[in-house]
Amino acid sequence: MTVFSDYAACYDLVYRDKDYDGEAAHVCSLLSAQSLNAGTVLELGCGTGGHAVPLATRGFDVTGLDRSEEMLTLARQRLGHVEPALQRRIHFAQADIQDFKLERRFDAAMALFHVISYLADDGALASALACIRSHLDGQGVLVFDFWHAPAVLAQRPETRERTFEDANTRVMRRMRPRLIADRRCVSIDIEIESMDKLSGAVRSIRETHLMRYFDGDELRDALHAAGFDVHALSAWMSHAPPTEEDWSACVVARAR
Repeated sequence: MTVFSDYAACYDLVYRDKDYDGEAAHVCSLLSAQSLNAGTVLELGCGTGGHAVPLATRGFDVTGLDRSEEMLTLARQRLGHVEPALQRRIHFAQADIQDFKLERRFDAAMALFHVISYLADDGALASALACIRSHLDGQGVLVFDFWHAPAVLAQRPETRERTFEDANTRVMRRMRPRLIADRRCVSIDIEIESMDKLSGAVRSIRETHLMRYFDGDELRDALHAAGFDVHALSAWMSHAPPTEEDWSACVVARAR
C-alpha cells in the first residue's frame, strides 16, 4: 500500500477548495518568465488531476504521473467531464517519480503540492531529479514547491483537525505531526472518519506521511548535481523571497 491509497476516496472532498486554476496560472507565469515556449508538460505526482485540466485549457499537452492507482482512477474520471479536445491533451500513467521511463522528452516538468517533500532521503531526491532531468529537452524547466525549512522550524507542526462535507459525505480528518529533526522530516499520522450520509456507514482510514523540509542551499546542491541550475526561489504563489512565514516555497530550475 502507498500513501494516498485509501485516502484517495475522500481526497477531492478534503481539497475541493484548493485553487488548482490559480496554481496552474502561476506555473504558467513562471515558465513564461523563463522565456520558455512550453508545449508539453510532465506533471509528477499528479494526484486526481486537478492541475491537468487548467493546464490543458492554457494550451499545454500534459502527461501526469502518480504511483497511486486509486488517485489515477479519480483523475481519469475527472477527464470524463471535460470536452474531448481537452481530453486529447491529457494522459495519465502510474509510475514512481524516482524510477520511470516514458521514451519521450518534455519542455517542462512540475511537481506541486509538496510532492518533492515526499522524497525523504538524499538518495530518493537524487534519483527523482536525475529521472526528471532525463525526460526534459535541452534547457527544459522544472518547477516544484516544497516545505520550506526556516518556516517549518520557526512555526513547528501541530495537530490539526477539520471536518469536510457535501450532500453525501462527511469527513473528519485529524493530522498528528511529529518532528524528526535529525532527518529533517515530519512524520504525520493521518486519521480519517468518513461517513456516508445516506446509509450511515462509517469508514476509518489511517495513513502515515513522511515529509521532508528543505532550505534553498541544499536544493541548489541537489539540483546542480542532477544537471539543473536554479533560476528562482520564492514563496509559493508569490515572486518574493520565502521567509519564516512561508511554509511552502517554490523553485524554478533549468536543465543545462
